[in-house]
Amino acid sequence: MQNFLLTIIILLILIFPILQNVSAIGICTGLQSRYGRLDGIVLSNQSLQTGSTLTVSGKIVSSVTNDMTGLFRMWSNSTTIGVWEVVSKEPHGYKINISPNEVTPFSITIKALKSGSYRISPQIYFGNLGVISLSDGCHREPTVIVTGNSIQLPNLSPLKQFESGVAASNVVCNQDFKLIFKEKDDLPTCAKPDTANILIERGWARPM
Repeated sequence: MQNFLLTIIILLILIFPILQNVSAIGICTGLQSRYGRLDGIVLSNQSLQTGSTLTVSGKIVSSVTNDMTGLFRMWSNSTTIGVWEVVSKEPHGYKINISPNEVTPFSITIKALKSGSYRISPQIYFGNLGVISLSDGCHREPTVIVTGNSIQLPNLSPLKQFESGVAASNVVCNQDFKLIFKEKDDLPTCAKPDTANILIERGWARPM
């Protein structure tokens, strides 16, 4: 009996911090990143035609204790490649620097390529360390409705696919190439099978 009560007490100690993050309006699907949060998110529109663009803007509120660099991408609940194409980002480039206790304005513009209903969120990706995304304890990604005929794009690189909202595990490589993940930042890349095996053996990458 004493062991049972002790187990219950330990579970309550572990669960209590999580319960503090439960929203009053529903059950949370995630916890706020320890690296910061995204605030003041504004969408240029939530209903658009294929070929038109959507801009998501806001600010990154940092809570890091030292400088960090992450990949600035658009998360999407769709696993389909070619739903979105990243047109521009501010700050520019794949990577974004996050400084301690700093507020950084951002915007990301994407082109709609396929019709559907999508939940989207900008995201700062730190690989295995975690992410900064639209979460204050509960995910509240806005829904965007896209209508119109699909637009086909040339094959996108693994990084472009990931940047545009494709999950890393769903990245598609060209024929005769193998999907692997860089060990240092867990980003997807493609390589010839022999090369991929060598990179995995040397600890530079890991298999899917």
